[in-house]
Amino acid sequence: SKALSNPYIYLYESTADTQAQKTVEFLNTQGNNKNVIIFYDDNKKNKNIATLVKQRAEAMGMKVIAFEEVGISDLTPIKTTLQKYNRYEVGSIFVGSTSNLVAEEVVKTLEAENYEIPVIVPEAWLRFQNIDFDLYEKRKIYILHPEYINTEDDKNLPFKKAYANLAHHEIANNNNYPFIGYEIVHHLAKLWQEAGTHTDFAKALAKINSYEGKTSEWLQYADKQDNQFVPILRIKHGELELANKPK
Repeated sequence: SKALSNPYIYLYESTADTQAQKTVEFLNTQGNNKNVIIFYDDNKKNKNIATLVKQRAEAMGMKVIAFEEVGISDLTPIKTTLQKYNRYEVGSIFVGSTSNLVAEEVVKTLEAENYEIPVIVPEAWLRFQNIDFDLYEKRKIYILHPEYINTEDDKNLPFKKAYANLAHHEIANNNNYPFIGYEIVHHLAKLWQEAGTHTDFAKALAKINSYEGKTSEWLQYADKQDNQFVPILRIKHGELELANKPK
C-alpha cells in the first residue's frame, strides 16, 4: 500500500500483501504436500491477491503447479486443471474470484473429483445462497475474511446495547462498520495511553505487539503498519468459526 510509505500511517485492516502472506503461511501448515493450484478472475483486486499468493508461496518453497484465469465466459480451466491433477498430487488451492459462477463450478468439480484438501476463497463466498455450506465443510473450504467480526460474540453485547440506546435502533445484520469504528476508537485510545507520550511512537507500538480486539478477533502490529492478523474462517458442524487462532 502506498499509504504505508508514510511512517505515521497505520491501517486497521491488513494490506493485500499481508493477506497473501498469511494465506500462504496457513496453507503451508496444512499437510506435507506443498503443491498449490491458484485460480483467479479478471477483477483487478482478485488478480492482484492471486499474484501475491503465487509469489509468497514460491518464496516459501511451495510449488505453484497451476495459475489459471477463469471467468463467466470460460469456466473450463477449473475442471480441466482439477482433472489433470488428482487429489493426491495437489496440497491446496487458492481461488481469487468473487464470482458466484466460479464458486459453483469450483465446488461442483471438487465434489465430482472427490477433493478434500484446503481451499481458501474470498469472504464473498459466504453470500452465495445457492451453495450449500455443508459442502464448504466437507470440501475443506476456508474463507479469507480480513474484516471479520463475530457480531454475536458475548463480548459485543454491551456495545450492541449501547448503540441501540444511542441510535434508537439495532445494528443492521451484516453491518460491521459500527463495530469497526468502535474498535478503531478503542485501539487509538489504548495506543495513546500506552505509547502516545513516546518520541519514538513506532518503537513503543512494537512493544505492545498484539492483543484481543474490543470487538474484533485480534490486533497485531509489532513493527508493521497494518494489522498482521488476518482471520481465516471455516464451517464446522454447520457453524462459522475461526480456523487460525491468534498467536
